[in-house]
Amino acid sequence: MAERPPVVPDVERALEVLRSRFDPRTAAFLNSCVRCGLCADTCHVFLADGEAASAPAHKVERLGRLFRRYHTVLGRLAPSFVGARDVDGETLEALAAAAFGRCTLCGRCALNCSVGLDPAAIIRFARTVLVAAGMVPRGIRANADLAIATGNNMGISREDVLETVAWLEQDLRDTLGDDTVEMPVDRAGARVLYALNPREVKFFPLSLSAAAAIFHVGKESWTLTSTDFDITNYGYFAADADAARAIAGRLAARAEELGVDFVVAELLAHQLLGRLEIAEAALQRGEVFEAALVSAVLSRHLLRRLLVVPEVGGAHALLEGGDLPGQARGVKDSSAASSGVRNTP
Repeated sequence: MAERPPVVPDVERALEVLRSRFDPRTAAFLNSCVRCGLCADTCHVFLADGEAASAPAHKVERLGRLFRRYHTVLGRLAPSFVGARDVDGETLEALAAAAFGRCTLCGRCALNCSVGLDPAAIIRFARTVLVAAGMVPRGIRANADLAIATGNNMGISREDVLETVAWLEQDLRDTLGDDTVEMPVDRAGARVLYALNPREVKFFPLSLSAAAAIFHVGKESWTLTSTDFDITNYGYFAADADAARAIAGRLAARAEELGVDFVVAELLAHQLLGRLEIAEAALQRGEVFEAALVSAVLSRHLLRRLLVVPEVGGAHALLEGGDLPGQARGVKDSSAASSGVRNTP
């Protein structure tokens, strides 16, 4: 097999982004890092390989060197004195190795930061620079492009979705002994649209059955969609704003077509963040649905039968685990700005 040609970084575009789009929040984070190294204790990449280059503070410094070169007086006048570096092929390669090769944007590093920074936000801006340089890894780029083209990052066809849901519905009816069980698809006017990770359809279909069973018992008005169902957002994961909006826009448009009140989904890091893109796309289109976490929706149906239902506030409400299976001890709102957001369904 012929080797792929090396990626030639677009240095000029990367430099333009670095100079013009550096936001105050990211700049403040870079200026505030004290290099204490405590963040490494929660970084799963560092804990796995133990290499200094995998420590979040080290990865953040890859961008910090470029920041100081173009955004500080000393960096402009005496770059070597403050460890500043020019944007070139070498520094961009090093930045890509740190931002894509050694980071998943999970955000765990922020838990241990002694001064309350969010290293993942810094790395995400580094990825924005790399998007401009044309240095997004091929796999991530391919997943994002496929989602834009087909409505999901695995290219699953409408026919495959319908076939999978059909046998899941029959299997669930047999399991529950109830012929009234439905797994509706493309039902206009439903209250809840359950958006999917494409891997649920291909590899983990029983997760759909579990959600459907709870929706059925809870008498929820819900639906799946056979197209444009992808809640994952590789555009967001890559920090490619245009791709992120395009992917989210497809799901937002589908929710509008169906006339639902809520889009709900399972919880994975880039899906949780990707829902922000869906909300933004909805606002830009003037749509009137909201994104909610499926665990909050399903738990309300479970708790109606088991316990007093707690109030679940905010579009990013997370349930804390209880002492008993199915028991919720409380609710924690992880939204940075939950005021003005309606309660989850």
